[in-house]
Amino acid sequence: MTSARKEKEVNERNRQIVLIREYFDNRREVYEARLAKFLKMYPYNGPGKGADLRRFELAVRGAGLHQKNAILQAFQKEKDYWNSVYVINNCNCNIHAHIIATLCSMETILTGISYLYFNSVVSDDNQPAVGWHTSKKPTTSDLNTKTSADNNHWGRAGEEAVDYVLKWLPDLYCVIEKDCHGKYDDHVIILENDSFVDESQEFDHLVVGSQGIFNIETKNYAGKLAIDQNGNWFRLKKGEKEWVAEENPAQQLFRHHVLLQSIVGDGVPIIDVICMAHPNLMIIGQGNSIIPMVKKDLLADFIVNYKPARLTKEEIADICYKINASKVNK
Repeated sequence: MTSARKEKEVNERNRQIVLIREYFDNRREVYEARLAKFLKMYPYNGPGKGADLRRFELAVRGAGLHQKNAILQAFQKEKDYWNSVYVINNCNCNIHAHIIATLCSMETILTGISYLYFNSVVSDDNQPAVGWHTSKKPTTSDLNTKTSADNNHWGRAGEEAVDYVLKWLPDLYCVIEKDCHGKYDDHVIILENDSFVDESQEFDHLVVGSQGIFNIETKNYAGKLAIDQNGNWFRLKKGEKEWVAEENPAQQLFRHHVLLQSIVGDGVPIIDVICMAHPNLMIIGQGNSIIPMVKKDLLADFIVNYKPARLTKEEIADICYKINASKVNK
């Protein structure tokens, strides 16, 4: 490698590190601002005391239909945020318990007045909105839990299929064990490095071999996936007629890559890979992906034949030790 190329790679790595630090700094600023606002409205009075919600209940009962819909939408955003992984990992336990208890009390008040999501109510932008009804229907918690569980089950099926493929790799490869407790189950990899950023990251699959670390993000899409020349993703789901925009996982892999690099050191190669687990997926424009994209049945071949060997058995063992030592929620 020429000195000019090496200098270019170092500069690019430093640029990426600055970007990821800015990303997490911005998240921290948003978190601190939202926390200050919440505690100003609903002060913390010590463990187990909760917030006084009499004014909130009066406001809800006196609101009109449009105002009630706005209140419920705002409540749901707050609930989603304060139950997010970032908040759970960074919020003081007593404060977080106070916030969750306050939100639960709010939900009890809202449920008592009877609310739900239903498609017959339409917002100003002609999208399904939060609606109010007098009959007993599923609550927002019921619907959110069902959607999250369904999505997680579908994604988990793809990850398990890839787990099986990785099981058959030669012994010289180390497949990092999924022994952390995640949001939905206890079969995930969660890593953190407090000296680098104050947020943990959940990884689908990590494989350490003589070539470096294979950082694998798994998607279990069916139907058709198209990638344009700018790297934008579009999906045509099975049984549907219209293409829809899909999030490119490049940014997610970028965060994982930078955090992983901070754990194992700059000298260890990290190979980012997107693995498509569903056998019936058709990919259009696969060559436009800036990150290698591999179908599940070709993943093992991709790993084994990727570049010449560079790392020794001792180096592989040391990398695995650093990764395992950085796990959280075990």
